[in-house]
Order: sequence, then structure tokens, then C-alpha cells
Amino acid sequence: MLDFARNREAELARLDEEARAAHIIRTAHDGIVTVDQGGAILSYNPAAERLFGYSLEEAMGREITLLLPGLSLSYADGITRESDGRCKDGKTFAAEVVLSEIAGARRTSFSVIVRNVSDRRRSDEALTAERNFVSAVLDTAAAIVLVLDTEGRVARFNRACEEITGYGSDDLQGKLVWEILATPEERDRVRQVLEMVKHGMCPPKSETFLLTRQGRKRRISWSNAILQDRHHRPAFLISTGIDITDKKGLEEQLLHAQKMEAVGRLAGGIAHDFNNLLTAISGFSELVIESLGDQDPRRRDMEEIRKAGARAECLTRQLLAFSRKQVLQPQVLDLNAVILDIEAMLRRLMREDVEVVLDLQHDIDAIRADRGQMEQVLINLAVNARDAMPQGGRLTISTANVIHGGQSTDLRTSLGKGAYVVLTVRDTGTGIDEDSLPYLFEPFFTTKPLGKGTGLGLSTVYGIVDQSGGGIGIETGKHGGTAFHIYLPRSEGASRAKRPLLKSEQLSPKGVETILLVEDDDEVRSVIYRILSRVGYAVLNARDGQEAVELFSSHGGPIHLLVTDIVMPKMSGPELLRKLAGKRPGVRVLYVSGHTQEQSVRELEVAHDAAFLQKPFSPDVLARRVREVLDAQE
Repeated sequence: MLDFARNREAELARLDEEARAAHIIRTAHDGIVTVDQGGAILSYNPAAERLFGYSLEEAMGREITLLLPGLSLSYADGITRESDGRCKDGKTFAAEVVLSEIAGARRTSFSVIVRNVSDRRRSDEALTAERNFVSAVLDTAAAIVLVLDTEGRVARFNRACEEITGYGSDDLQGKLVWEILATPEERDRVRQVLEMVKHGMCPPKSETFLLTRQGRKRRISWSNAILQDRHHRPAFLISTGIDITDKKGLEEQLLHAQKMEAVGRLAGGIAHDFNNLLTAISGFSELVIESLGDQDPRRRDMEEIRKAGARAECLTRQLLAFSRKQVLQPQVLDLNAVILDIEAMLRRLMREDVEVVLDLQHDIDAIRADRGQMEQVLINLAVNARDAMPQGGRLTISTANVIHGGQSTDLRTSLGKGAYVVLTVRDTGTGIDEDSLPYLFEPFFTTKPLGKGTGLGLSTVYGIVDQSGGGIGIETGKHGGTAFHIYLPRSEGASRAKRPLLKSEQLSPKGVETILLVEDDDEVRSVIYRILSRVGYAVLNARDGQEAVELFSSHGGPIHLLVTDIVMPKMSGPELLRKLAGKRPGVRVLYVSGHTQEQSVRELEVAHDAAFLQKPFSPDVLARRVREVLDAQE
């Protein structure tokens, strides 16, 4: 009797539990369908009727795939999956489905819980599209976009940030910004700004120096804003940065040019008035000297006055040259002839412990300039070089024809693209310190001891070269030695002045080999082609790496040397070499670049022992370098 009562109580409890479960199913917001082990629909709650559009009578006994075409009973693991639901009217919707086996049932059956997530999916798709749109906008922007959290860690950045800094996503993401991008001088400043951000403040505009992966400084103009979280607390600092390094450099050049122009006008005015005074001093001195006898002690005093006047006249000529107020008498000149004509004077200016070497390129192009001014440039540079070698050394004066691209690491003044004759005055002296370089051409600036120089020598050179339409480049090393490159425009249409060959000159070395030339600049490629063809080489021309690969593959004969620029569109020089070496091992290369070799090795993946020639170069230098590489191969 007791067992019967217990069983009856358990049965009533089970019935109550089933009733509660049935109530929950009927009132649930999600569609709930039960199916047998064959997949036939057994029951169907009101939410499922609303969801699919079928009544219970219409759905009973039909396959669950009628409602959920992609559902398999093998998925009965209670895990939420995404599927597509199909309504009675044929429309589909995005569904989340949970399929579970019903435990404790007399026979195997399954429950299917279905939720319509179409709105959420559309929302997610819209959010994803918006994120993709924002990412595309950020990555196509030329400005740096950098997002930092309040601790200074990089939360987000765009492609411009990677390109300008040289850092990849692995280097930047989550890293403290001052450990990567800030220069040592500005790290504390960056920390202070981030402390301000935590308190809801930041400078809306700022300028800092950014440190690239290659160790170079780039000047960046920033626009800053704070992004708050949903509690209106500072969460991120968003900074948009524009690289103004080149712009600032141009502004500084313009300011320098304006300053030089203003000082030049002042110097020209002073020189003009001063010359009037000197005319009187010199004239009266001569008159007095003529009236005095040879033995008169006053005669020597007057001669000293005349000599002082002559030195003053020299200074005024320098001022006029600097101010570009001299009356020019330009003529077609052979620069080599100018140098040879004053060679004796230059040697007399040097001390006995200074060796003078002339390295003049044969058949040099003519220039159009004032002969006296060119002599003054030579003398001023030679005297400066002599003073930079107090312990003796070597002064080398060289000339060459060059095609200049308008930009190079040595340039200190503006220079347009074109054909030039370059005069180089090189010494083995003490060199010029980096701090002095920006002021070299300013009047009255001198690196010499007090009383040893007027500070007008290089400013005079600047004025003459600028007035002649040329430019100036400087190379100076930490361990001594300085070279001044004076670029003078080639005289178009002028006949080249002829002179006998110097004994030390030799013709450019010749060859018969086949060379593959790859250069994206049309003017540079054309001049290299003409130089190499003139000395006998067979030259194949390519504008870029892709065209070079096609030429290399289609050319039937051997290619003895690849002469290629390093930085080119589509494919760099090193990448091109790797592709060609894969087709034909042992390909030799001569890289030509406007970068220095050290910079190319460091930044552009050029091998340390690769043959290299820096632009600009003369035809003779190119021919000799090509011959050296080919002979080394042999």
C-alpha cells in the first residue's frame, strides 16, 4: 500500500512538471519544435506558428527541413548555430537554432529552439560594412591616424602611419608610443600630454618629431581630440598627423633666401657708396705718391694706404658678388681652360705642404658665365681649402658633365633638373661641423679664428653661382675632408671650346658586352643609354622591373650586366635582381641611386658588397664603373 502511494505521488509530480514545461513552451517568445528520431514534427508552440506561418495541424508529421532546410539531427549537442529559416510564404530569415535531445523521454525525440535574428544580422552586417568603410577611409588617407589609450598604448593606426614610420602592425599594436615613435627629447612631453588626456584635456594642435624605424626624424603636425567612453570618461586620444618635414625644409630655404636677399641688397648699397669713397682715397693716394721723391719717408706710408685701399676694393667686389649687383659679362667658356689659365696662381696661393691635383674631364660641355667670376669662385674655394689644411694635405680640382635630377644628398641650394658642368673643389682638411652647415653662405659667418677671415668668401661664391643659374652641393665627413660641388648649367646650342688633351686624361673604357638597363626616369635612362652605347655596349632598355623581366626572358643571347635603379615603381632593384637570378643564376648587377650607398644598404635591402654608383655621375665615371664590374666578373 505504501509503495502504491509513493508511485502515485511521483506520477502526480511528473504530471505537474510536464504541465509546467508545456506552459513554458506555449508562452515562450522563441519558436520551439519537437521532432522524432526520423525528423518528423511532433509538436509546435504558438511562437513557432507565428515565426514560420504554419499552423500546428499543417506542420504536424512533416519533416523539420520544411522549416529549417539546413538542419541535421546530428547537430543535437545544445550548441547555438546559425541557419536559414523558411516561412510558409517562401520567404527566408536568419535564424539561431539550438538542437537538443530530450532526456528521459520514452522514445528518442529532439527539441529545436528557433530565434529570428534577421534584424541583428542586418545590424551586424551594417556595422561590419561601416567598419570596413572607416578602415578604407583611414587607409587611403595620406595623413597619419594614430589612436592611443590613456596609458599611451597604440590601439589603432592606418596604412599611412606604417608607410611614414616604417613600422608594421606587429611593431605598433599595443606598444607604448613613446618607446617606438617619440624622439628621446620628446618622450617626457608625450607622457605629459597623456596625463592631461586622463583629465579630459589635450592640446588641439601640436608639432613633434617622429622617429622612423630607420632612425630618421620626421616633423609631424598633429590635430588631437579625446574620444570618451559611454560613461563620458576619456578613453582614447585620436591624433591625425601630417608630415611637414619637406614643407618646413622649403620654408626654411625660402626664409634663408629672403634673408640673403635682404642682406644682399644692404651689402650692394654699402659697396656702392663705399666704392665712391675708395675711389677718392685711391686717387688722392696716387697723386700724393707721384709728388713725393723715391727717398721720401712719407712715400712708403702712402703706398701702404694705397695697398689698404686695394684690399678694401677687393672686399667691395666680394660684397657686390654676394649681392648679385655686379655687371656681368657672360660668355661661352670652357671651364677646364679657365682652371688651366689660373693654375699657376692657385699653386702660388697654396703652401708648400699642400699638393694641388687637377682631374679635368676631357671634352667637357661649354658653360655661359662671367670669366672673372668663375676665377673668383675658384680662388675663394681654394683659399678656404688651404686654411682647412693647417698640417698640409691635398687639394683636388675636378670637372665633369652630369645630368642632375634636381635632388641629391649633397645639395645646399635649389637646383632644377637638367644638364650641368660640375666643378668640384675637394680638400683633405678638418671638415665642417654639422652645426655650421646651415650658416655657411651667410655673410660674415666664418669658422676661422677671430681676425683670420672676413666671412665673405663663401657668401661671394653663393652670389656668383646663384647669379649664374647654378647650385651648390657640399660633402663633408666626420673624420675630415670637404668637397664643394658647383653645378653650372650647360650652355645650350653653344659650341664646345676645344683644347689639347692633358697627359693625365684617358678616354673612357670601352666594351662589347650586353647590358640590361632599368631606370624609371626617362631623362636619366636616355643619357645612360647614350653613354654606354657610345663606348660600344649593346644596351637593352626597360622602364621598370616588370618590363625588364620580360626583356630578360625574351632576349636570346647572354646578358652580362644588369644596371638598375634601386627605387622604382612596381618592383625595386633588389627585387628585380632576385627574380632574374631565379631565372639565370649568377646575374651581375650595378646599382645606381640618388641615395647614398650606406642608406641603400640600411633601408632598401641592398647587399653590402653590391656594386654601387651614386647619382649624379659623369659619363666617364659611369663607363669606368661598368668596366670595373664586368672585369671583376671575368
